[in-house]
Amino acid sequence: MKTSLFAYFIKFRRAIAAGCAGLALLMVISSVAGGSSGEMEVVVATHDISAGTGVESGDVTKSTINSKLPWSGLLTAQRQAIGRTTSHTISAGQPLSSSDLVSTHLLRGLRAGTVAVEIGPSQIANASLLEAGHHIDLYSTTTDANPHAALVAHDVVVLAQGSRADRGVGQSSLGASSASAALIVAVSPTQAKRIAANLSNYQLVAVLLNYS
Repeated sequence: MKTSLFAYFIKFRRAIAAGCAGLALLMVISSVAGGSSGEMEVVVATHDISAGTGVESGDVTKSTINSKLPWSGLLTAQRQAIGRTTSHTISAGQPLSSSDLVSTHLLRGLRAGTVAVEIGPSQIANASLLEAGHHIDLYSTTTDANPHAALVAHDVVVLAQGSRADRGVGQSSLGASSASAALIVAVSPTQAKRIAANLSNYQLVAVLLNYS
């Protein structure tokens, strides 16, 4: 009497189960090892780019980095950066993320040529007093034995105030007030250069202008 297929399965079920488990493990290992190289192509700066600069095609290129780096919002296509404005100074070879660029709608309706510049929370003394829409003067100050103040930019407009996570792609941070929030202001290219030159050596103080 022939042994049925079911009987063979019952007899050798443990060996069959072990074989299936081994095959599944082999497939997982193969997928992890060969399915991902651990690298990704991203957009990087070809040279140092000043804050408040409109990005052009020659300013960015593609490069490969470790895909496991804890860096969110990285740009993967050059067209995502071209035509947008840098919110702070970008170093040569630095991967660009959405938080490095200001959305174009922030500048909509302002004078042609206006650029946007980010001022970090540690670089301005009284950001908590400001709100989007305020007109301000910016002064550079020192804290040494011979303190002095110098006007850096006159009558600039506060565009937004918010954290790096909030400010890159939307206006949800407009009007928010926080001592730890970065500030984005609308300035001329000349004012942007003055601000960038002062940020590395001085702290800025904002003076609110009354146009009501």
